[in-house]
Amino acid sequence: MREIARRLGRDPSTISRELRRNASTRAYRLDYKASTAQWHEERRARRPKTAKLLTNARLRQYVQDRLSGVVRTAGGKVITGPAAPEWKGRNKPHRGDRAWVTSWSPEQISRRLEVEFPDAESMRISHEAIYQALYVDGVARCHRGH
Repeated sequence: MREIARRLGRDPSTISRELRRNASTRAYRLDYKASTAQWHEERRARRPKTAKLLTNARLRQYVQDRLSGVVRTAGGKVITGPAAPEWKGRNKPHRGDRAWVTSWSPEQISRRLEVEFPDAESMRISHEAIYQALYVDGVARCHRGH
């Protein structure tokens, strides 16, 4: 355990704890097996987690508006993500009339939340969580036939 800890740059007690936590207990002694450790990890990961975008309507609306590119100021002006790069005549021209040009990426949305809501922890979401919500919703729509 000390050699493993040294190679991984961890404390030996951390390695010992992880080995005990993920060991098979069917035998009289604790045996560590990678397959058992994987099973334990998958079981722990299945715990019920409610998606943040489902429980926070304000955050959900913020994300949806920016993903769709229809964010407007109080005066009605459309707010878009960063400007697209200028076309230099190589490859295909940039199509500024396409809807996705005005939409924001999950990375842009996640970073902008920190700027617009610096003191509101409830208005935080990672770009990975946004992608996950898009993926899960997309799969659900496919299964429903939409």
